[in-house]
Formats: sequence, structure tokens, C-alpha cells
Amino acid sequence: MNDYETAKAGGPHHGFWKEKSKLPNHLIEKSIRSIEKQIALHESWIAKPYSKLSPDIDARQVADLVNEKWPQDIQRQREQVQILRGILNERKTRTP
Repeated sequence: MNDYETAKAGGPHHGFWKEKSKLPNHLIEKSIRSIEKQIALHESWIAKPYSKLSPDIDARQVADLVNEKWPQDIQRQREQVQILRGILNERKTRTP
């Protein structure tokens, strides 16, 4: 089962799927673009954490952000993009 099917079936991200499935296609496409920008931003922070963080922040906090928080954010955002694309794909297959 992929992220879209899991969310639709009531699993993780079900609330996200439920809310986004009410939107028209153009707003779903806009959401995809917005989330993809956030993914790119997070990836840039991982590559250069001090572009986002103060230079005096504790090294353990930086390591936690780089190794845990931001990768988890990216994973969640990728799952959300898959869900949004799933909504669009399902609509295309239902439209005559």
C-alpha cells in the first residue's frame, strides 16, 4: 500500500488526505509546489545548517536538527506530496 492508499484507508495522514481531497485541482497542484519548495529548503538547511541557525547554537542541537528533525520533516512532506498526487491521479481516472 502506498502513502495515498494508506491515508485514504484511515492510516497516517488521513486527516491531511481528508482535508486536501476537498480542494479543487489547481489548489492541490499549488500545495504540491509549496511542499516541494519546503523540501528543497530543508535539504539546503541539512547541507548548510548555519544558513538557518545562529552560529552560537549548541552543536548537539545542530546535530539533532540535521540528523533527525529535518530529515523527518522531509519524509513527512514527501508522503504528503504522494498523497496529493494520488488525489489528482484518482480524479483523472474517474473523469471520462
